[in-house]
Amino acid sequence: MLGWILRLLQPTPRLEYYPDSIAMNQKGVERGLRRALQQRHTQDSIILVVCHFPETFFETQDLLDQWEINYEIPTPPIRPQQITTMDEVQSEPKILLVLSEMLDIDTGLSSSNPKQTIAVMVVERYPLTTQDRRIETFCRQLPHPVKLGYFISLDHAAIAPLLGHWIEDILKLWGMNDVDLITSELVTRRLNRARNWLDKEVESESPCDSALDWWNQHGGNTRYAKAFEDYLAKTTKAKP
Repeated sequence: MLGWILRLLQPTPRLEYYPDSIAMNQKGVERGLRRALQQRHTQDSIILVVCHFPETFFETQDLLDQWEINYEIPTPPIRPQQITTMDEVQSEPKILLVLSEMLDIDTGLSSSNPKQTIAVMVVERYPLTTQDRRIETFCRQLPHPVKLGYFISLDHAAIAPLLGHWIEDILKLWGMNDVDLITSELVTRRLNRARNWLDKEVESESPCDSALDWWNQHGGNTRYAKAFEDYLAKTTKAKP
């Protein structure tokens, strides 16, 4: 009984991670994002939908329009103090579509109201860990407790060269299909390990419109250059 009471008295975590939601392909990510937006619709005051690359940003914008989901695109830079809850009489959360580079992380900690929550849904991973750390820092500065989750497509150009085709083969043996999203510590650990290596090899970056553009500009002198070439050959062959 005492332990139960103590848990009630503990403060709400400022940042809570959700396990990566993993899809076989980009269509699976799109279905998962739509379902997540519907499920969180009555639970959060604000939902941030975050993209890393402009190409993904505009694709996601088209999806939200297609799904007839109301959203806003805030003017950068986006500071944590600007993210506030909606009026209590409004039943729907505010959905904000943003690029990760738009987030301003140099403003410090905001006051927190544990009665309201913010959901941050990142619709892709970045080849390096830099943008993930940026998002995490921003989330910790937001004015309310945050639930943070990532969507991962195994065939996305940003991460496919880092995972290797055998990951997909193993997951298929374990029953993964093209419809359902799964969580997998194997995939998350593999991806984080590969990106930590890549962090050491890419010393500087130039702005890129897409993940393919990023690999073409930065991946040529890394240990994953051959894996990217194999990925390009595989995807080109798969196109009709």
